[in-house]
This record gives sequence, structure tokens and C-alpha cells, in this order.
Amino acid sequence: MTQIAESKRRKSDGIDFHSTDPRWTYALLRNYRILGAVLEPCAGDGAMVDVMRSRGIDVIASDLVDRGIYTVKDAMSYERAPNIVTNPPYSQADEMIEHFLLITEGVVAVLMRIAWLQGKKRKERIFDKKRPDTVIIVNGRMPLPNGQHSQFPHVWVTWDNTHQTDFTQLVWTNP
Repeated sequence: MTQIAESKRRKSDGIDFHSTDPRWTYALLRNYRILGAVLEPCAGDGAMVDVMRSRGIDVIASDLVDRGIYTVKDAMSYERAPNIVTNPPYSQADEMIEHFLLITEGVVAVLMRIAWLQGKKRKERIFDKKRPDTVIIVNGRMPLPNGQHSQFPHVWVTWDNTHQTDFTQLVWTNP
């Protein structure tokens, strides 16, 4: 990895961590309805948790890394969740999403790079088993804590486990 790319990435105890700009969480909440409590199992610095709580959502927050804010717990150790909203570590996203879809009673919403939507193996592992009901394309590049912007556009990918869908709705929104 180049020195420039490494400087754009923050790591905590060997785990990739990127804080989520609050506007990206607001973009989800403006365009998608989530009923009931939410588990945020990759809470990081709590940026997404703060936005959801400011909107009156009851949030259970945890993270694998102890940052002195939330319960320390492995996201893969949860056995049930009412809803999940998270920005998972991209290196573990597929495994986490497969797990979340099995344990969640309601909605699973994950913030991913738009390129995550492609790929034959991912299609077979995830999308052929459970088609997302909505993909929310957030226009622009997410600001990073170092003052620069992400090199990649991001999307919210959502699944609603209360029903099966035959199509995926695309929504374009500003942050």
C-alpha cells in the first residue's frame, strides 16, 4: 500500500475504521423507514449512533474495539437483532451481512462502496439468497476525518426481512 493510501486510512488495534459522516446516516433515515430498535454492531466512534438517537431511535451500540464508548462485542456473536444499521469493516462485510440477514427480524442496512454491489461470488452468496429491497445512492464523496474525501461513492444497501421482494428500488439522494 502506498504511503498516500495508508495516510487516508485510520486503524485501531489492526481493525480498519472509518468514521461515518453524519450526513450519510441522515441520508438513510430520510429515504428509508426503520421501525423499532436498532443494533449498531460496528459503532466505532458513535457517529451513526448519535444521528439515529437524535431522531428518536433506540440504538444498542457495540464495537469489537474498545474505544471507551460502547460495549465491546464481536458483531458476529449476536444471535438476534430487531434491526441492524452499520458501516461494517469492508474486509469482513460479506460474512457479516450473511450473518445479519439470518439473525435480524426486520431491516438490515449497510453503508458500502458502490462497487460492492458487483461481483459474481457476492451475487451467489448474498443477493441470490436475499435480494436487497432498496439501494440508496448518496451523491458525492464522503468527507474523511483528515479533511479529504473518500475516493469512492457510497450506497446504503437495505434488506427488509419482514417480506421478500422481486425487485430492488434505486433511490438517489444528496447527503
